[in-house]
Amino acid sequence: MRRNLVIAPTVVAAALVTLAACSRTGGTGVANVVDNYLYDLGNRNYSAACKQLIDQLRQQLGDCPATLKRHHDNLPVNEYGELRDAHVRRVTYNTKDNAKATVYPQDIKIGTGSKAKRSIAAYHATDGQDLELTKVGKAWRISGGGV
Repeated sequence: MRRNLVIAPTVVAAALVTLAACSRTGGTGVANVVDNYLYDLGNRNYSAACKQLIDQLRQQLGDCPATLKRHHDNLPVNEYGELRDAHVRRVTYNTKDNAKATVYPQDIKIGTGSKAKRSIAAYHATDGQDLELTKVGKAWRISGGGV
């Protein structure tokens, strides 16, 4: 007897979001951009971290890499490794056209499944502030908040 397997669209969507959040391949989705930004901060690669920001924010910061270095170079040493392992678990879209999004510090986790815990390093790196993102063309970039 042959059975047809039906997978609910919400299950497929949730799986895709989870997979996207785990990537370090330089993707342009919200979770990828924040993950890559935190990863770059964890590696103290401030030039790469600046590439995750919109042009206007980079201009506001002046010498973007130097500004990020001043702001983030005083984190406890053990937190740099945690930043490299941090992943966004939830994104909140703020407009009907999904052109604005927010990632709250409590939605950045370390670990997987039921063992995932809030990233203290991400909380410190963002000064406990939300990260605001804006869609620029087809890619997302950080546009404000706890940079």
